[in-house]
Amino acid sequence: MTAAAVESFANDRLGEAPVRGFLHRATPSSSDALVLTHGASGNSNSPLLVALADAFASSGLNVLRCDLPFRQLRPHGPPSPANSQKDQEGLRRAVMLLKERFAGRLFLGGQSYGGRQASLLAASRQPRNPRWLARFCCSRILCIPPAAPPNYGRHTSLISQPQRCSSAAPRMRSAPSRNWKQPST
Repeated sequence: MTAAAVESFANDRLGEAPVRGFLHRATPSSSDALVLTHGASGNSNSPLLVALADAFASSGLNVLRCDLPFRQLRPHGPPSPANSQKDQEGLRRAVMLLKERFAGRLFLGGQSYGGRQASLLAASRQPRNPRWLARFCCSRILCIPPAAPPNYGRHTSLISQPQRCSSAAPRMRSAPSRNWKQPST
């Protein structure tokens, strides 16, 4: 397995949600890409995200592991519920920026809070073009707390079946595969 080349990534276009993080170049080279983001208490340098980005890049996906807008504003502390739309806008922009760079399929995923924001964005079908995103992936990293209210993950039914943390953990042991099947809709 060859180590992926990693470069800083920043786009702070005036009037747009800033996108900052690290781009892992696929080895071998690929036109497919993944936007991957962190949980509420983490950032783009969390060990889990770094390991996942390296594994996906080694499997042939370019990966942008990025900080959500709330984390760019302050290095510590939880996100405010009032800022979730800004976090989704930051993810939408990250997807669009990668779409300009890579001609292949585009995937979106995240850990915990980041997975929730990614799934909310994917479920919203924004922009209105249904093909803007090849697939919401990493849904097994999206953890629905065991004591969550019954409708907590309802929006994910528009994307795929949500996985509970306890049932998803054993499935995360193997490396990602380039031969994923597109879920039927």
